[in-house]
Amino acid sequence: MNSKNVRKEDSRFGYHIGLWVDKHVAKRVSLQGGFNYVAVGAANENLTAQNSNSIVTWEYNLNYISVPLNANYHLHKLITIGAGFYTGYLVGFNLRREGSRSNTLNTPEKDNLKSQDFGYQINLLVNYSSISLGVQYRNSFSKLPNSRLAESLIADAQNSVIQMAVRYTLYQKDPK
Repeated sequence: MNSKNVRKEDSRFGYHIGLWVDKHVAKRVSLQGGFNYVAVGAANENLTAQNSNSIVTWEYNLNYISVPLNANYHLHKLITIGAGFYTGYLVGFNLRREGSRSNTLNTPEKDNLKSQDFGYQINLLVNYSSISLGVQYRNSFSKLPNSRLAESLIADAQNSVIQMAVRYTLYQKDPK
């Protein structure tokens, strides 16, 4: 999560799992679509309104069903680069808080966050036979807060994700 009004921001290690279809439309160009389950989140610190010296740490855990669409360019049989867009639907939300006076604070619920996420992604894959190692960067166009309570904690927060992946190809047909 990226937000300008938090004091300290840390990423959350999550996971993703999914299925992809990669269809060549030219010798070196393919379109790739997928269906993924993605677990993302962050931890940050805010000063409480009750006491300016009191710090509360919030840990956000968000889970999305995501549908990405990429255009890929196959530089070589070993290297693929791609870019595209994704949309996601928030299916799970968990929030944990720690710190002094944290029990007196209101806690946002899933309804306080936008259920739809939309953004762009870029990726790099290193392919070897049926196995690929990849890294992908995703950045959301959507702001997360959907209420005043959420805005007071995370203001303009957006999802920003770096994913690393190991992929296994079930079926591969060489392009003509």
